[in-house]
Amino acid sequence: MLVGSLYYSLSYQGDHHDGTRQILLLVLVFLGGAMIQGLVLTQGLLVRLRLFNQVSGELAAGNLAQRLPTNSRISELNHLAASLNQMADTLQRSFRQRQITLVESETKFTTIFRTSPEPMALATLAEGRLIDVNHSLLEFFGYQRDEMLGYTAVELNLWVDLRQRDRYLALLAQQGRVRNLEIQVATKRGEIKTVLLSAEVQTLDGQDCLIVTHRDVTDRKRAELALQDSEARFRQLAETVEEGFFVYDTEAASYTYVNPSYATILGLTAQTFDGMAHWLDNIHADDRDRIIAALGREQQGDNFDQEYRYLTPSGELRWLRSKAFPLCNEAGAVVRVVGTVENITRRKDTEAALRQSQERFRHAFDHAPYGIALVSTTGQFVQANAYYCHLLGYSEAELRTLTFQDITHPDDRADDWARFQRLIAGETPTYEAQKRYLTKQNQIVPAIVNSALIYDEAGQPLYSVGHVRDRRDRLAIDRIKNEFISVVSHELRTPITSIQGALALLGAGVYADRPEQTQRLLAIAINNSDRLVRLVDDILSFERLESGRVQLEKELCSVAQLMYQAVDSVQPMAEKSGITIVTTPLDTTLWAAPDAIIQVLTNLLSNAIKFACPQGTVWLKASREGADEGAEEGAEEGASPSLLFTVRDQGRGIPPDKLDLVFERFQQVDVSDSRRRGGTGLGLAICKRIVQQHQGHIWVESTVSVGSTFYVALPLSPGVNHA
Repeated sequence: MLVGSLYYSLSYQGDHHDGTRQILLLVLVFLGGAMIQGLVLTQGLLVRLRLFNQVSGELAAGNLAQRLPTNSRISELNHLAASLNQMADTLQRSFRQRQITLVESETKFTTIFRTSPEPMALATLAEGRLIDVNHSLLEFFGYQRDEMLGYTAVELNLWVDLRQRDRYLALLAQQGRVRNLEIQVATKRGEIKTVLLSAEVQTLDGQDCLIVTHRDVTDRKRAELALQDSEARFRQLAETVEEGFFVYDTEAASYTYVNPSYATILGLTAQTFDGMAHWLDNIHADDRDRIIAALGREQQGDNFDQEYRYLTPSGELRWLRSKAFPLCNEAGAVVRVVGTVENITRRKDTEAALRQSQERFRHAFDHAPYGIALVSTTGQFVQANAYYCHLLGYSEAELRTLTFQDITHPDDRADDWARFQRLIAGETPTYEAQKRYLTKQNQIVPAIVNSALIYDEAGQPLYSVGHVRDRRDRLAIDRIKNEFISVVSHELRTPITSIQGALALLGAGVYADRPEQTQRLLAIAINNSDRLVRLVDDILSFERLESGRVQLEKELCSVAQLMYQAVDSVQPMAEKSGITIVTTPLDTTLWAAPDAIIQVLTNLLSNAIKFACPQGTVWLKASREGADEGAEEGAEEGASPSLLFTVRDQGRGIPPDKLDLVFERFQQVDVSDSRRRGGTGLGLAICKRIVQQHQGHIWVESTVSVGSTFYVALPLSPGVNHA
């Protein structure tokens, strides 16, 4: 329109001016150029647009290296190209980062896959063919890599039970994965192992694959089986043993398990058992506090081990022993208690019987009237009783530091040791021997030893037990017996010889015409016969008193009457010797055997008359002595009230070294007295035995050439009227 207007204007004016044609031509040229330029620009724009389209396609195809030029004369296109280029740079950086991340991820996966301790494999989803396996899987199954790649588990005979494979495929189809499916697999060596099989579906390099993991639980499975076997054996044992067994849950405060013996021991049934309260209520009251205290310590984690008395529902008292072991959680709190209970009644009864037996043995051992010692096979003292210790003057502790050779007389050691060695060697079961011991005070003690060997359960010698009897009394008795026989034989021989001589002379008729001599010989025979009768009577009396076969019949006696009867029996003897007897009687009564007391007083008066000076005096006195008066020497201090007889003379007296001997058998101050004065040597010994049977005391005080006083103290029985 603009060109038309110009053309019209120029045409109109051309009529007037030829120069306008030139202008019009220039305009037309200008317009043509402009049109040409527009066409060029349009063509360039189209090229740029086609380039934009091409680059966009490349970017969309992932070719991020392509870039658009930014040198267009159209600024808008340059801006658009710059934006596209920037976007391409961003995409390229992002793609590179993703590539790096992917490479790192693949590297990590590969590293984990290769180095994982768990056996792992990559297999195709469709057929299950192995694409890759890690080293752990090769070690687990015992194959080389080339022996497994490209094969399926079925082809390699890895499945032990194909039903387990069916289960695996079903789970994989239903869930798209498998988690910890317990199966059994077979290795190349034929070993059967238990694994937990896991499988995950993944797309790798455009292919659906399975990542398969095997977790070996063979040892755990064996442990579980062993635990099941152990539990089965435990239950079988728990159900059959005599001891009760229980498991107590402290949180639930109830028993989770008790075996049949538990209820049997408690005298209960499953229906009557009512838990711990029932058990505690039936514990003996004297033991219950101790058991409750032990239970409190158990709750602090201490083991429980107690013996106690338990009363069953039927009323039977039993001894039980309970042992329990608390089990704690991670926090240290007791959550469970496992324990046992045992009926130890029989053991307690046995222990009680054993203690009684041991007490009886110990009592018999300690109070035996002879020495007992236990000696080891080396001769070392193990144990000794009181008699043995007293005999040798050692304490038991001191003896344990010695051997029996240490206290054996040197002259007896060789023979004694030889006998002991034969005993230990088993050559003789026992032996008896006489030997001499040396006391701690270095005194010699003759003894008789009986020894026997004690063996242990294996039949080996344990120690010997020896019984030791002191021979000193026996030797003294033998000495006394020999002296007795010597004295008796002498005492018998002398009168018998006189009687025989007198009778022989009379029988021969030597003095047939001499009656005076005949009468003298008869008198000698009669006197010696009387002497023999007295000797025999005294021996028999002493023997009966000594043996205890004679029981004195006691009764209430008048002390004065006893004294008068004794004086009357010796009065002829006193008158013959011109001796005066002065009597001081006591008007009281005495619980005694009257004839025996008269015999005592008669013997004492007879001795006093024999040894008194001619025309002398003998005094007989009775007095009552109080508990605190003490009496003379020989009376016990603080004794009960007693009756004291005294017989005093003014004779030759008794030497001090003879005072303790005059009351023994055949002991006389002068051995010629039996011949000159007609004594038997048994009178005072008989007096001593009679007084002792009355629980009394007899003693003598004497001064040589002055005289002697004999004392007899007899107890006055309490509760008896002695008035």
